[in-house]
Amino acid sequence: AQDGKAAATKTAHRELVDALCAMEAECGRGPAGQAKLGSALGMLILFADTLIQASLTNDTTLGRTIKADPSFNMRIGRLSSSQRCMEALGFSLSRGRDGKQQYVAGNSIASVRRIRAMTTSKELMVLFAAGPNSRDDLNARLSQLEATAAGKAGSTGASGTLHVGGIQGEIEDEAKLEKLFGQFGAVETVTLRRRREGKKVSWALVSYCEAESVARAQ
Repeated sequence: AQDGKAAATKTAHRELVDALCAMEAECGRGPAGQAKLGSALGMLILFADTLIQASLTNDTTLGRTIKADPSFNMRIGRLSSSQRCMEALGFSLSRGRDGKQQYVAGNSIASVRRIRAMTTSKELMVLFAAGPNSRDDLNARLSQLEATAAGKAGSTGASGTLHVGGIQGEIEDEAKLEKLFGQFGAVETVTLRRRREGKKVSWALVSYCEAESVARAQ
């Protein structure tokens, strides 16, 4: 049974990345397309944050709804690939009592598993949003997840990942970042992305062994 859960999580992560690639292709590579993609990714990450925070505060994440209202449609709903992305995050499309379309979280066993892996899904989306230069990091992280999924499936604790932006100066070092953020909980890995072009600064992903550590570090 545990192997089945690991396989489901692994498949969900791969499906999410595939859906994000489909969204990128649909938006196009021009400035307008990249702006549309950035807006859609921002909304997807916001959805992920909503479910993560609800989980950390012991608020239920199941049955949460996101209505496909005009604001939603302007930013993501008009993309045909958006439904794949939402389903990969654990949402399903249905109609509410008012007859309007809405996405509902956690109405199946598969979607509940995806919601429980939401911190990792957010991590993958952040890497994807960083652009083509981050794809090697994205693929490496995805491969790592697939290689360790079976081992993590037997763990009683849920891991969590913190995105840290604006890194520069003396702390632009993985060992120093691990020591700095280790005061909030056991750190599993630190992935540092160094930026040198233009005025961009570095950023990092700090993966904790327990999701509660993310809340303490924020």
